[in-house]
Amino acid sequence: MTPGGRDGDDQGLLLDARGGDGGSIAGLYDRHANALLALARYVLGVGKAAEDAVVDTIVDACGRGEAGDLRHGSVRHELARATYQRCRAPGPLSPAARSRAVLALCLHGEHTYREAGALTGVVGASLGDLMRDALADRALPVPV
Repeated sequence: MTPGGRDGDDQGLLLDARGGDGGSIAGLYDRHANALLALARYVLGVGKAAEDAVVDTIVDACGRGEAGDLRHGSVRHELARATYQRCRAPGPLSPAARSRAVLALCLHGEHTYREAGALTGVVGASLGDLMRDALADRALPVPV
């Protein structure tokens, strides 16, 4: 085993992290935290809540005993899905936050527009309208 994971692949890092390897947990954080934080900030804004959502998501993912929950084969995809769900846990999102979430899931979470729409509850023509508006609206916060 190499430091921080089997052979550096995300699924190997996740398996090793679930086995308690601290280097693998750090490796997952190094690889995915910036993208997940950008997603969380698009939904929640800049602040501690976004940072906590990312840390809690990665800690939870590393604590699961089974590896069979990577339905889409991408650790980033599943971490982004879990981050979004954690960000919206306090309650429903405003329409503006949902449009930012769809865009952020696509830009930072390896989701297709269709997947992001299904996850956020926006489908069909509404998804197209939402994406057009989100891309045209330069008021989207730039994650820092």
